[in-house]
Amino acid sequence: KQIKPNYLTYKSGKYLTPLGRAYLNIGDQSVDCEFPGTRFNATDATLEGNDIELFNCGGAEGPEMIKKLGGEESSNTATFTVKVGAAGNYAVNVAYITKETQSFSVSVNNDDTVKTFKFQSSGLWCHEGGKSTVLPIELEGFVEGNNTITFGASNMIIEQPLLEWISVVGASP
Repeated sequence: KQIKPNYLTYKSGKYLTPLGRAYLNIGDQSVDCEFPGTRFNATDATLEGNDIELFNCGGAEGPEMIKKLGGEESSNTATFTVKVGAAGNYAVNVAYITKETQSFSVSVNNDDTVKTFKFQSSGLWCHEGGKSTVLPIELEGFVEGNNTITFGASNMIIEQPLLEWISVVGASP
């Protein structure tokens, strides 16, 4: 039996933006979430750098993820191209795995303004049986039409979370 959904939101200025809907099953501590927006998987990203990797997390049946973002010398990056209907700020859900609290640096349209977000531990790494979790972030600097979102931008930290997918609320495929 499922209870009514809990709507996940964040506040941007004076407005609440829906980010997802979570269902909690009675007697089961796991949460089943649906996240709105256009979803872009790790395989949709353009990967640049010396040793950045796309791999199956948890074996052949696991989801594909990006590892080795950032880095002291390599500046490994993953760039997603998204289309939005108007300029402004957009909510972006980021699916990731990390055993320890780590940070991602993110830029929009290769702007010099790079924002760093702290990603809390999601539990175990995927090879240890861990599952991804989702963090909603807000990004600035979108223009009407095509935009790029780059993870690992100007990030000198070697260890980054593993990136599975993003969904951009208000983007079109």
